[in-house]
Amino acid sequence: SLKNAVWKETDLAKDYTLGGHDLVVLSYVVGELSTEALTAAVSQAWEAASQMLVVIEPGTPHGFERIRVVREQLIKAGGYLVAPCPHQDKCPMAGGDWCHFAKRLERSSLHMAVKDVSVGYEDEKYSYVVASKTPVVLPEARILRHPQHHSGHTEFVLCTKSGLEKRTLSRRHKELYKRAKKLEWGDVLE
Repeated sequence: SLKNAVWKETDLAKDYTLGGHDLVVLSYVVGELSTEALTAAVSQAWEAASQMLVVIEPGTPHGFERIRVVREQLIKAGGYLVAPCPHQDKCPMAGGDWCHFAKRLERSSLHMAVKDVSVGYEDEKYSYVVASKTPVVLPEARILRHPQHHSGHTEFVLCTKSGLEKRTLSRRHKELYKRAKKLEWGDVLE
């Protein structure tokens, strides 16, 4: 389906039209907008998305704060959260904490030369929200930090339907523990 995807470049701070699309993605752009332009851009993108809207920002406190604003706007607009949140309630992240994830990216030799680095990869941290026009079944919990694997048990920091939670799974949890040993930051815990 990506072969038929339409990629559009536009200035989201100005008047524009997106038309109608199954999926609309705003990636690393809303952090550059004023509050008014952000609200307008998300409204336009939500209206243009017949099925889903994905918004991605850098995994920084500022990037996450923008995602939190977008999340609230989409819920008020009747959107159903798909990820990463396992609930539609108020975001439980508070204080200096923020919700973000990481993906290891390989660097090309050119990229390494431009950045003047010797490591062949970088860990890109990002915050995101995905909303759907139709209800979806949400997971029980999302893993918010690197799981701490110990001998005989694994500790998780989770976002759950009840808020933030620390959970320990041990060998006595049998099948769940076997699956849990393979889970990573950002995965769903069922």
